[in-house]
Amino acid sequence: MTGHGGQTTEGRQGYPPVPSPTCLEVQWVLLFQVDSYDGALWGDVGTLYWLARTKDLARGDLSNPRFVMQCC
Repeated sequence: MTGHGGQTTEGRQGYPPVPSPTCLEVQWVLLFQVDSYDGALWGDVGTLYWLARTKDLARGDLSNPRFVMQCC
């Protein structure tokens, strides 16, 4: 198999790249999600997310959540 730039990818460990344990998917946990619906639209059609760090949750600390709004 040939990858980007003609480099051989066979036998390469981690191809495609394997995320490290410190990637965002491991660091954050979804606490609450609200999807758009008739009468409440976030953007055209979007979703609201509240997240917390796994290390904060392990301590029972919900004092520093993050909010993300995703819309189309």
